[in-house]
Amino acid sequence: RATVISNAVLPPNSATDDSQPSWDLGLPQPVLACIGRLSHEKGVDLLLRAVAAVATREPARAWSVVIAGDGPERQALQELADTLGVASRVHFIGHLENPWSLYQRCSAVVIPSRSEGLPNVMLEAIAADLPVIATRVGAIPDVIGSSAAAALVPPNDVEALADAITTWLTQPPHPAAAADRAALRVAYSLERRVAAHLELYHSLG
Repeated sequence: RATVISNAVLPPNSATDDSQPSWDLGLPQPVLACIGRLSHEKGVDLLLRAVAAVATREPARAWSVVIAGDGPERQALQELADTLGVASRVHFIGHLENPWSLYQRCSAVVIPSRSEGLPNVMLEAIAADLPVIATRVGAIPDVIGSSAAAALVPPNDVEALADAITTWLTQPPHPAAAADRAALRVAYSLERRVAAHLELYHSLG
């Protein structure tokens, strides 16, 4: 018999450093953040191709992409950014000990993964009350449901990802988005997770 207990949306790290990191100096706003291991399943190559498409659609619009994380595809991804002509817009900043420094400074979070479980990055972005653009993989659509808490796109679909980024850049947020993220912070709270564990232990006892 199996019981699934989801991860929790944890509150922001109280130890967040308020000093401005070097990678944040002079970045054109708004900033779209992608946080995770730089490996094939995370779909960062798809994000780079979507960024190139959006840059073609909106050539005069100022915005930046910050990619935090490291992994076996970092060199290839940086070369792809050069090839696509978006290296000046996309900033690879490597591993972050405290991702909340980036959540504080970005305007939205993108999760372009080909596969996932329930990504902590999405839960952290919801805790930080940030708009999320994510693929419909793993437990992501189960968490988001039909709410406006995140914009969901099919995996491996560069055009759909580019459309979602363009919408984020050019249109005001959905009027229900902030309230839907607040509802998810309650539904996936640490208190709910602890209560689910206790209920499981009582049922076994």
